[in-house]
Amino acid sequence: MRIGITRACVVADRGMISSDTIAALEALGMEYIPSVRERTSRVIRDVVLNDMASIVPLALDRQHGDTQLWVKEVWIGKGKAAQRYIVPVNEAEAEKDRDDRQAIVDGLQAQLKKGAGVRWEFSPGNGPPASLAFPAQCARPHRQEQP
Repeated sequence: MRIGITRACVVADRGMISSDTIAALEALGMEYIPSVRERTSRVIRDVVLNDMASIVPLALDRQHGDTQLWVKEVWIGKGKAAQRYIVPVNEAEAEKDRDDRQAIVDGLQAQLKKGAGVRWEFSPGNGPPASLAFPAQCARPHRQEQP
């Protein structure tokens, strides 16, 4: 039984894509669209997002109303080596993210006003876990290594 598919494209989110996966897709001659995080890619941060390409509005019908998206297309390089970047902007999602970040900042500021110390746990790069502490009695933060 023949389905009649003559062309396929793999669309991969950032959790699925790696250099090995890209090499395998290219070896098979497959077309692919990888997703990348804007904060971790220098090309996207420094070139693509600063490109003055026009942003085009798109409206997508959804169960809970339309979603307004804005999209711009940026090409880096020339000929067969050129890479195409599609940059979507979802204003509703961006507003929600801004509100979430502001709520975190407001909560931390409230804790500091109460005199409570604040501690963030994190792993810097490939190093051991560490924490940043903002004790109530200190005017500025200091770093503490975990045992």
